[in-house]
Amino acid sequence: MDFTLARYGELCRAMLDSDLRIVTVREYVEQSSERAEAAIVLRHDVDRFPQRALRMAALEHSLRIRSTYYFRKRRGTFKPRLMRQIESMGHEIGYHYEVLAKTKGDVAGALRLFDQELKDFRRVCHTVTACMHGSPLSRYDNRDIWEKTTPERYGLTGVAGLVFNRPDVVYLSDTGRSWKPGRHNRRDSIEGSAAPPQIESTGDLISLLKREGRPSGTLLIQVHPERWTDSAFAYCLQYSLDACANGLKTVHRAVCRKGAP
Repeated sequence: MDFTLARYGELCRAMLDSDLRIVTVREYVEQSSERAEAAIVLRHDVDRFPQRALRMAALEHSLRIRSTYYFRKRRGTFKPRLMRQIESMGHEIGYHYEVLAKTKGDVAGALRLFDQELKDFRRVCHTVTACMHGSPLSRYDNRDIWEKTTPERYGLTGVAGLVFNRPDVVYLSDTGRSWKPGRHNRRDSIEGSAAPPQIESTGDLISLLKREGRPSGTLLIQVHPERWTDSAFAYCLQYSLDACANGLKTVHRAVCRKGAP
């Protein structure tokens, strides 16, 4: 079965067996701005079910892997004690912002909220990078705040959607319960990055890491911890939630197209 924690362990071991160093987003940003060393940048978006992020972080820690966990500032997900536990394992904690969707397009209000929520994160963990939440059912793209401000204004060393905007980066994400680019994926992409390979399952990704001829440069691998579980009940529940979410995104995309001028 795909998208189990056991399967994720296999993926981690395949990453370790590759000749690429596994780094956090912060570590990648701290490398040369001219051309960062080819690596695997391992990033997680914690949208919900943070306990699953803790279990994933513990698995990585047992394998001596450090990665980045981006938490949303929302009830049920923003859990300071749990976030500190993950950080204590050597992982990076980042801010998964969705301020433009929250303020319904009010840019000034979104920037104030961004500043406030980032301060809340910094009361809990050392937070120096951020990444937008896709908010697929919102008409607003959270990345648009960077048209009016800069990461430096908030003391951030990097924003994932900006620092990986380069042709030597290949972005791979499990968004929509598939590694296939574009499937059930409205905004989870990085403009300017290299075209990703046509893979679909975790097994395909493991094979990609093992075989010669894999994409050159840096691999940015994005994993949602909520999706990976060895509990039969949680697996079935998440499968159903993913199916519903994908259906809603399909309907929303069709409505947007119909309403477009």
